[in-house]
Amino acid sequence: MEINDINYYDVLKAPLPFIGFVTSIDARKDVVTLNDGRREMNFMPKRLEKASTEEASHLDLHIAAHKQKVGIAVPHGENGRSPQDYYAGLKRFENELAETSPAALENFKVLWRELMEIAGDFPGKTWDMCWKAKENFCPVLKAGRKGTNEWVRCLYLLTGNNLRLEITKEFLPQASDHLFPIRNKMHGTTHAVKLTYPAFNLELKKEYYSLLRKIYNRE
Repeated sequence: MEINDINYYDVLKAPLPFIGFVTSIDARKDVVTLNDGRREMNFMPKRLEKASTEEASHLDLHIAAHKQKVGIAVPHGENGRSPQDYYAGLKRFENELAETSPAALENFKVLWRELMEIAGDFPGKTWDMCWKAKENFCPVLKAGRKGTNEWVRCLYLLTGNNLRLEITKEFLPQASDHLFPIRNKMHGTTHAVKLTYPAFNLELKKEYYSLLRKIYNRE
C-alpha cells in the first residue's frame, strides 16, 4: 500500500501475522502504527494490505474503545460533538474537494497528515471544522492560547485547486509575518497567503512548519 491510501482506524494486515487498526500515520518516516487491541507496532505501508471484513470484525470493540478513550481525553468541541463527528466532517470536506478540485485531493491528504504530525490528531482540541461556514466549510487547526488552558482556532485551510492558509493574528510572530502577506481577513482577525500546491514544496513548507512547531512547542 501507499501511505496516501491509508486512513486512521483502517484495519490492515501485516506480516507475522499482525492485524490492527491505524492509530498513527507518519508520512515523513513512511511509518504506520497499528493497534491489535493489546499492543501497537510500526510498519512500512508497503508491507500492509487491507484486512477482510471477517479478519477485521474482532477489532470492532477495540476501535470503539479507542475512539471513546480519545473522546474522554479530548474535550468535545462546539455543540458537544464527538471525535467521530469531526472525522465525518473531514470526510465530507474531502468528498466535496474530490468533486470540485479532484487534482488537489491527494495534495490535501498529504498536507493534512503532515499537519497532524505537528499538531497531533485530537479532534475537537487540536483541530476543528468550520461547521457554520456556507461557502468556506473547511478544516482549521486549533492551538493553546498562551497563559490559559483555552484552545482556539489558529490556522484555516481553505483549499481547492490552490491552497489558501489564514492564521489568527495572535499566533503570528513578527519574525514570520512575511509568510502571510494578505492582510486583515476574516473581519480583521487573520492574515493569509495563497499558494499553488506545486509551489508549496519542501523548501517552502520548512518555513511554515517551523512556525507551527513553535506554536505547538515542538521546537
